[in-house]
Amino acid sequence: MGLVERQKWSVRIRPPVVVLAVAVAAAMLCTAGAAAAPSKAGQQSLTKVTIRTDWFANGSHAGFYAAKALGYYEKAGLDVEIQEGQGSASTVQLVGSGRAMFGFVAPVAMIPAVQQGATVVMVANIIQKSPAGILVRADSGITQPRDLEGKTCAISPFGFIHKLVPAFATKTGISESRVRQVSVAPDALVPGMAQKRFDAMCDMLFEDIYLRGLNVPTKVFRFSDFGINVLAHGIVVNRSTVNSSPNVVKSFVAASLKGFSYAFDNPNKAVGLIQQQVANQTATPVANVAILKSVRTASHTANTKGKALGWMSRKDWVQTQNLMFQYLGLSRTNAPAVDQLFTNQYIPAAPKKAATKKKT
Repeated sequence: MGLVERQKWSVRIRPPVVVLAVAVAAAMLCTAGAAAAPSKAGQQSLTKVTIRTDWFANGSHAGFYAAKALGYYEKAGLDVEIQEGQGSASTVQLVGSGRAMFGFVAPVAMIPAVQQGATVVMVANIIQKSPAGILVRADSGITQPRDLEGKTCAISPFGFIHKLVPAFATKTGISESRVRQVSVAPDALVPGMAQKRFDAMCDMLFEDIYLRGLNVPTKVFRFSDFGINVLAHGIVVNRSTVNSSPNVVKSFVAASLKGFSYAFDNPNKAVGLIQQQVANQTATPVANVAILKSVRTASHTANTKGKALGWMSRKDWVQTQNLMFQYLGLSRTNAPAVDQLFTNQYIPAAPKKAATKKKT
């Protein structure tokens, strides 16, 4: 699922069947492949492409909106339309079927799709440390994972995050049977924590933003800090596009990464650019800035430290797939080879730092 944004305890969620129907219908109205777009007088025509995100516009998508508003895409010869998504699964389907050119999705949705025949590949990974984990009330007496035993932890069956709880218990030595787990609707997690109906909740750690907004101090246990790291969102494209328009892929990735670099360095301005381009924002500007800052801290793993933004490590992909085998129900039968899932071919090299002369 995407990054669920709440405001006044409402969640913009549609039933799965409706979601896919709406997504497919919307996609059929646009041209997924590269097409020449009208240009201003004296300018070279731009190549029209689309990027469909995983969810409604929020701080995790700031790089795309920055690249569009600041002219990075146009300078790269692209006329980019940014479309809001309805979950990684539907976005992967659209890219796989050729109804969308690029997508911003989580590998936990992409890998099963590839296993089922979707010819998509990830060409840049922005969120490399999963933003999933367990949030606890600071006044709950829980200061370490083992303190969860005897406490109540709320989970939502919507999505995949709760399926990683057994892995968290194994890594931290918790007796999972001693943690009282209650199933709660997605839009009831934050208010339930605020009302002290449970001591902890398993969800995206971005929810801490909303709890702090309600003056509910929290402590977070990020799964990735305990060796349970599934790669999160990145840019995917159909392999047919890679074969037919490699320069478009290269240009789009480079411009998008430039947009994310700008957004990381200028979070308030970048969120302002989202506000300018997207009406009826679900998340507030303050929340979007906090989300964007969280994305920045999650943009590299230990295996990609020092590498250019978006560059991916094979070790991280192997770990993601192994965790999916063990905890997320991914079948080992006909599982895609890791090297078929991603490529760093289109990641621009990180700029070299100028050498400093030693003083004599």
